[in-house]
Amino acid sequence: MKNQIDKYLEHLKAAGRSGHTLRAYAHDLGKLSAFTDAQLEQITPPDVDRFLCDLRERGLSTQSINRTTTAMKGFFAWLVETDQLGQNPARLVKLKGGKNKPPVFLSPEQKAGLFKAIQDSRDNKASRDLAMFAFMGCVGLRVSEVASLNLEDLIEEKYIRVRTKGGKVEQKFLGKQMRKILSAWLKERKRMETSSPALFPGQNEEHKRLSAEWIRIRLRHWCKKAGIPEISPHKLRHTFATELLGKSGNLGLVKRALGHVRIETTLVYAHVTDQQLRQAMEGM
Repeated sequence: MKNQIDKYLEHLKAAGRSGHTLRAYAHDLGKLSAFTDAQLEQITPPDVDRFLCDLRERGLSTQSINRTTTAMKGFFAWLVETDQLGQNPARLVKLKGGKNKPPVFLSPEQKAGLFKAIQDSRDNKASRDLAMFAFMGCVGLRVSEVASLNLEDLIEEKYIRVRTKGGKVEQKFLGKQMRKILSAWLKERKRMETSSPALFPGQNEEHKRLSAEWIRIRLRHWCKKAGIPEISPHKLRHTFATELLGKSGNLGLVKRALGHVRIETTLVYAHVTDQQLRQAMEGM
């Protein structure tokens, strides 16, 4: 099964799926491979049911099981499409409904505190790190999108071309705070005298493009320095979305800014705003 999983992941990569998605699918399909020694053509719908039951008994969340189910259904469907399997044993499996948890995000004070801690630092990587985090917290980019940015993607320092989820290219507007932070980083980057196309190259001798994982490590470092709860890069994206909805009151704008295909994906931020409203009214 491992060879087929590897080929499926190569297929997804060629289709433009993000590195984060590929790692998640590799992890989820690895659970299926570890669960059964059966050949792919021998796996039956009852085997799939037993696998999902095992995940539930191990205490995995509904969200995690749904993600594994999606990966598994896609894998088997690809095998059928490429004539490697006669029938999809997971074709009848349905995703379980679950209550969406409100997204975790920084308060305006926490976000300002994080940015100030970086700006006030003498760390030689501070300007670069602040610009990376601002693209997530002020523009709403995903960490994989930030990592893939090139210097040539900038358009008059007011817009940037972004390779988004699914391989599309979109143009994003850069607000006043983002432009100021970016300008400071570009001046410093120019002094690096590197031929790297990456907007965010490392500061070692080779100036290799920073990976999404390295950006996560830097964010954890700065959260600790700023004395705020440790967050993932995606929480900065949540912070941007929550702030934008609070200022505009327009869910459609948030959907467009985040690049969501369906408005249902964006609705979770409306729940956050409703919760904030209730809390404010309780104090009146």
